[in-house]
Amino acid sequence: MSQQLEIHLNDSICKVYQGNARRVFYSTEEAVALALLKIKPTSLTNQVQWADFMAGSGIAFGVIGNKTITLIQSPARTRTIHWEKLETSVDLTVDIPPLLWAIKMIGPKLVKTQLWLVRNGFEQKLSVISTDACLHYFPYGNVYSHGGVCWGHVEVNAIKHPSEVEETFFKSSFNNDLWAPLALSITDARLPDLVQKVKTKLPVPPAASYTKSVVSVIHEMVK
Repeated sequence: MSQQLEIHLNDSICKVYQGNARRVFYSTEEAVALALLKIKPTSLTNQVQWADFMAGSGIAFGVIGNKTITLIQSPARTRTIHWEKLETSVDLTVDIPPLLWAIKMIGPKLVKTQLWLVRNGFEQKLSVISTDACLHYFPYGNVYSHGGVCWGHVEVNAIKHPSEVEETFFKSSFNNDLWAPLALSITDARLPDLVQKVKTKLPVPPAASYTKSVVSVIHEMVK
């Protein structure tokens, strides 16, 4: 006869009660899901146990020690970006291409974030074992060429769950510091200048510039 198992979620902490003695275990919701699903490590990412729902739901999560790595696909959508430099500021309405977020957390603490554009046609093909060169770093600001997000003055300690990362990022201010027009094969000096020309539809990098794979991103997140 199996022992009674109760699972309670509260502020991203998962509390598991087992058996009549009510033994209590604390973990992340992702770790408990992995255990219940009996997920095995994949051949290309054998340091991490993964639950991969990228193809259907656009999300995958894995656990390595006390760390959780979450991959989240974000479809193309219209957003408002606040751009400012010195005494100039403007709100820009732009069409953001499909994105892939890579987020590493220790419990409720955010420790690493990467942001990538997904090459057209690959949105439904991604998985944690994808080796296709289909990712390019986000070139419109606040992201380094290695994919790492620059949070600037954003209070990242307020982020307690991977689902909060995207909204927090787009509510932060953009400027010229990490604006990368050359990656887009354009010469506009500022994002507002470009938006004035293209209205809302932002250009994307040339297809040959998408050189990163999901597997390579995961390896960097594990480090």
